[in-house]
Amino acid sequence: MRQVTIARPVEFEGKGIHSGQWSRVRLEPARSGGGIRFVRADLPGRPVIPTEPGRVVGTRRSTTLGIGEARVQTVEHLLASLAGMGVWHADVLVWGEELPAGDGSLTTFTQMLEEAGRQEIEPDGRAVPVRSVPVPVLVEEGEATLVALPPVHGDEGLTLRYVFLSQHRGLASQQFRFAVQPGAEDAATFAREVAPARTVAFLSEVEALRREGLAMGEPGMAVLVGEEKVLTALRFPNEVARHKLADLLGDLAVLGPLAGTVIGVASGHALNQRLTQALSSVFQGGEAE
Repeated sequence: MRQVTIARPVEFEGKGIHSGQWSRVRLEPARSGGGIRFVRADLPGRPVIPTEPGRVVGTRRSTTLGIGEARVQTVEHLLASLAGMGVWHADVLVWGEELPAGDGSLTTFTQMLEEAGRQEIEPDGRAVPVRSVPVPVLVEEGEATLVALPPVHGDEGLTLRYVFLSQHRGLASQQFRFAVQPGAEDAATFAREVAPARTVAFLSEVEALRREGLAMGEPGMAVLVGEEKVLTALRFPNEVARHKLADLLGDLAVLGPLAGTVIGVASGHALNQRLTQALSSVFQGGEAE
């Protein structure tokens, strides 16, 4: 897979879904590879946070990357968009502690990437290594399960399946499957089928989350679920499962391009992080926990 970055800078500003604070993000081309790097442009020295498993410092309702005192919260939507669109090299400049959320989906970021265009990194033109899952890796916590399986028949893509389990009377259990092709050969399908799905918020949990400093964004940033029914018009019958799959893709993106199959059942950011750590250990020649 060729080293691809964006062709021109693009930026967006808005409120974060958890902090409710205004922030700005600017995507810039990566001139010499280096993967996806977050830069806290508003802090002295502009600290750089590389996207890698060891930089995940928070998984409470979102994924946070950090180095030293510098943090960037809710990176999973942007990372999923970059992975889904086949861009594995970019500098992400951030003014603020959390990325702006748009409407709670990935659409803002996929539209930014479409506007930015794509270009191969010169002059060396080295390929980005796609790492195949070598052995089955399983992590579990309660009823939540994640399993990563080796690719079948030499497939170089990443197939994801997410099963959302629900006991809520107005929201059914649901599932969704999507295959991310090497180099995002079908990025338009990702932008159409995955990106528009929004995160879910249960009104019964919102007040408790806000006491923790979470879910401080606008109501329109999520699919709202009341006591009896879903209060927001859905974009897909299985919108929740689609967004959970996007979250999983974004959390896996700290490993770089993968080949294999990953199946998630009722998993969230914390378990996603455990899987990335286990896979990272396997790739380094160790054993999964």
